[in-house]
Amino acid sequence: MPDASQPHHLAASGRSDQLAAMAARPLDVLVIGGGVTGVGVALDAASRGLRVGIVERDDWACGTSSRSSKMIHGGLRYLATGDVGVVRESLRERARLQRNAAHLVRPLPMLLPVYGGGPVPLQRTKLTAGLWVYEALGHRRAAGSLHHWTKLRDLTRIVPGVALESAEGGGRLRGAQQYHDACADDARLVVSILRTAVAHGAMAANGAPVVRLLRDGGRVRGAVVAGDAVEGVPGSRDGELELEAHVVVNATGVWADATLTDAGAELPSFRVLPSKGIHLTVRRDRVGIDSGIAFFGQTDNSNFFIEPWQDDLAFVGTTDAPYEGADLADPRAEDADVAWLLDHVNGFLRDPLTPDDVISSWAGLRPLVVPATGAEEAKTKDVSRRHLLVDNPGIVTITGGKLTAYRAMAELAVDAAARQLGSAERARTRELRLDGCRSLPTAGEIGEVAAQLGVSRSDARHLLRRHGANVPAIVDLVRADADLGRRLHPDRPYLAAEATWAASHEQARDVEDILARRTRLTIETADPERAADVVDVALSAARA
Repeated sequence: MPDASQPHHLAASGRSDQLAAMAARPLDVLVIGGGVTGVGVALDAASRGLRVGIVERDDWACGTSSRSSKMIHGGLRYLATGDVGVVRESLRERARLQRNAAHLVRPLPMLLPVYGGGPVPLQRTKLTAGLWVYEALGHRRAAGSLHHWTKLRDLTRIVPGVALESAEGGGRLRGAQQYHDACADDARLVVSILRTAVAHGAMAANGAPVVRLLRDGGRVRGAVVAGDAVEGVPGSRDGELELEAHVVVNATGVWADATLTDAGAELPSFRVLPSKGIHLTVRRDRVGIDSGIAFFGQTDNSNFFIEPWQDDLAFVGTTDAPYEGADLADPRAEDADVAWLLDHVNGFLRDPLTPDDVISSWAGLRPLVVPATGAEEAKTKDVSRRHLLVDNPGIVTITGGKLTAYRAMAELAVDAAARQLGSAERARTRELRLDGCRSLPTAGEIGEVAAQLGVSRSDARHLLRRHGANVPAIVDLVRADADLGRRLHPDRPYLAAEATWAASHEQARDVEDILARRTRLTIETADPERAADVVDVALSAARA
C-alpha cells in the first residue's frame, strides 16, 4: 500500500517530476489514456516489475470512466444477445472487485418488474431462466445470493413509485424478480487503481497530452507529450517532451482507432463506434425507490433503470445511440435526450418525472468495437460489449469492453506487451488489493471518526466508504487545520479535507478536477459552483 503519510505522494505539484522521471531513461511500457483501462494497464505492468509511465491529456477518468452508470455488473441483458463470454468474464471480475476494492464496491439489489396477464406471464418465465444462467455463470451459490420472486405487496413497499399499470410494460404489475449486482463511484475507482499503480512504481502525469508518436521505421518507440507540466523538465524543447518506450499501450477509449491510425500502423480493421448514454440525477423520494430497478425486460432490451445513489439521490438511465457530435471529449445530455429518456421511464412510474425534477444530467460515450466495413449500419444497442486487442510493433491497442472487466482487459494488454518485451512475468492483479481497501466500517468506527472530525455520523460514514484505509491521514489534515472539517457544499457530505487530499495525493490540479471527479458535486447538485470558494481554500492548504 502507498504510504499515505507522505504528502508528496501523487501530488499535483509533482507532475513535472513524474514526467522527468519518465524521460530519464526508456520505459518498458508507456500507457496513453487515464481512464479505468489505462490505469489498470499501468497497475498490471508495474506490479510485474516493469518500468511504467502513464500520461493523460486532461484529468484521470475525465471521459467515459467518470460518466458511466456506476454499476459493477455482469450485463444480464447481454444474455439476450448471446454475449455469454462477456457476461461470464464480467461476473468473475465483479467478484474480484468486490474483494479487492471492498471499501468502494457495494452490493446493489436489483428488481426486474414483470407486467402482463395470464397465470404466469411469459416475461416472468424469461427472466427466471435468464437469472438462473446469470447466477450459474457467476457461481453464486451462497445462501441469500440467488434471485427470488418478490410479490406485488412486497414490491410496492420497496418501490412505492413504480406504476401498477404500464402501457409500455404490457399490462398490470404482477411482481418482480430480485437479484444482486454491485455499484461503485467510477471516478474514485480509477483514482484508487492509479494510486495502487504508483505505489508499485508507476510514474503518472495528467494534463500531459500526447501530440504525436515516435517511430523507428515500422515500429513505435514512444511518444511526445506537451502541457503545462512539461515546462522546465530536463530535455523538453518548445513545450514538448519525448518519452522513449519499448512498448506503448494505446488505452484511449473512443480515440483508440484514431490513435492507431496516427501511429502510422496499417489501416485498422476495426472502428470505434461511440455510443452515447445519458443519465439524470433526481431526488430518491421523487421516484420512490429503495432498490435498483431495471425495465429492459419490457423495452426490447433497451437499458432503462433507476439506481439509488448515496442516501437521498437516484440516477435514471440510459440512452444508447450513435454519437453524432464533433467533440468526443465533451458529450452533452441535450434537452431532446432528457425528454426522450423521461418519456420512456415515466411509463413505469406512478408519478411521472418532469424536467424540473432533474437536478443534473450528464453524457458518456461507450467505445463499441465494430468492423471497419459496415460500421455505419451498426445499431449501438445491438453491438457486443466485447473488448478488442490489436498488437502492432511497438504499440498495443486495447479498447471496447466494460468498466467491470477493466482488470481482465489490462492483463490481456500487458501480456501482449510482455511478449514484445520478452518478459515472462505473469499478472499479479487478480488478488491485489487496491489502495484504500478495507472492510465496510462498523458503527463504532463511524462514531469514532465523526467525533474526531466533529461531523455527523452520515458524513463520517460517507468519508469511510470513499477513502477506506486512507481516512486516518485525512483526519490528520483536519487536526492540523480545523477549517478542513467543514463541508465543501452545504447540501452534500464531502469535506474540505478531501479536496486538500485530492491535490496532495490524487493529482487534482484545479477546482474542476475536484468538483467533477474527486467528488461528484457536478452530478449531485444543480449548483456545484457553491463549493468553489471552499475548494480554493483547500487547494491552498495543499500547496502550503
